[in-house]
Amino acid sequence: MSIDVTDVHLNEYDAGVSGGRLVYQERNLAYTDPAEPEREVTTIPVEDITRVDAGTDLSLTGFRGLALFYLLFAVVATYRAVLFLADGAELTVVSGGTYVIAIFCWYGVANFATQEVGAVRILTVETVETEYTFLTDGQTERFGQIASQLGGGQTWETW
Repeated sequence: MSIDVTDVHLNEYDAGVSGGRLVYQERNLAYTDPAEPEREVTTIPVEDITRVDAGTDLSLTGFRGLALFYLLFAVVATYRAVLFLADGAELTVVSGGTYVIAIFCWYGVANFATQEVGAVRILTVETVETEYTFLTDGQTERFGQIASQLGGGQTWETW
């Protein structure tokens, strides 16, 4: 039996970079990284594995909600700033503060909207010598299949 998972990152997740390939075979677990083709394939013999954990990291979620929250204030502040400009209001603390708030709220919208990644699945495989952490945001059911084949549970812990 062979289980193949693509777009997997080893030890740290980078949303802007495509990941490698994790392949479970009956005797080993192999990881190849396309970003470093000169590097050898990381191979973990199944008999060397001492512990397997599978989980979900939710720390990269919720940014879309924050972007919508800032969007609400950005629209209100921009509307108010346009009214000040249309009325020819002098630059005062109130009008100037409204302009600054509008600019910072739009910055917050852009900043938080680009940080949303979603849930990241984690597969931790420990050997006597090393701990490997594999991360992916796609093909999550295959991580569960690999964990069950390696002796780990299929229940997902959430961090």
